[in-house]
Amino acid sequence: MALNQNDEQVYLFTGSSEIFIKNRMNRIIQGYDPKETTVIRYDMETTSLSTVLTDILTIPFLEKQKIIILRRPRFLKTIHQDEKNAVKDFIKYLKDPVETTILLIDATNMNISNTNEIYKVLKNTAFIVNYDNTEEIEIKGWIIRTLAINNIEITDDALTLFLEYLNNDQ
Repeated sequence: MALNQNDEQVYLFTGSSEIFIKNRMNRIIQGYDPKETTVIRYDMETTSLSTVLTDILTIPFLEKQKIIILRRPRFLKTIHQDEKNAVKDFIKYLKDPVETTILLIDATNMNISNTNEIYKVLKNTAFIVNYDNTEEIEIKGWIIRTLAINNIEITDDALTLFLEYLNNDQ
């Protein structure tokens, strides 16, 4: 069980709405005490799965937990022959994650293969957050909340005009 009762231990973020995905990931990170949590980020375009596995399996040293973010997880599209052993170990980890580690897999704007063996396991073990084709009501709510945080109010007419100006460009 995750140390923060509201969170899962493994998340998979999919879809094309970068703002909503980034915002959700930041809310998860902010749910943990920064003095007791390390946040580690990996770009999977340049980092091997075996390197990440070493870090995932290592218990935090001076903190209570750690959050590991995997950006652009190429292993969800194709698995290279030289990573077969790492894939087996990663699948084993996904089925029984370390309690002190929260894993966030950011697959924003990626075409994930439904036949990929890691994805098949993630469908059963991870909390999947998909922000694809966000509704206008969601975008309006997000804008209103973001402005409210900064003590700014917006009228409905101004919000509509703002959205027309943006033309769905997040």
